[in-house]
Amino acid sequence: MRKHSIVLAAVMALAACDGGSIFGATRVPAGGAGRGSITGQVQADGGGLGGVTVLLANTDSTRTDASGAFAFRDLASATYTLTVRVPLGYAPPAGETNQRTVTIPTAGGSQQTNFVLQRTTGGAF
Repeated sequence: MRKHSIVLAAVMALAACDGGSIFGATRVPAGGAGRGSITGQVQADGGGLGGVTVLLANTDSTRTDASGAFAFRDLASATYTLTVRVPLGYAPPAGETNQRTVTIPTAGGSQQTNFVLQRTTGGAF
């Protein structure tokens, strides 16, 4: 009986050292590590531009609210490509594109990126 107790204690000690248990479960850090969000704004004419589609490549899409704000939440830690569908009558400024690459680090967190567009046509007729 004493021999079995020593073996069981040794197995339990080894399991505790590697973060697991004798039943194969793995400990998960509280709060779910590596989750994050990407937020930002599409801007034009000195303010936010509402109703613009923002794509998160191969994942999701959303439209900006009235203030031009957008958000993608609960994202796994990875590198994402954001693309703005540029509305008719607008274009990115010279030297800029309608895409951004954003990385959610393994520790998670929020990343922010903004897009600025310029009007390419005149105002209302």
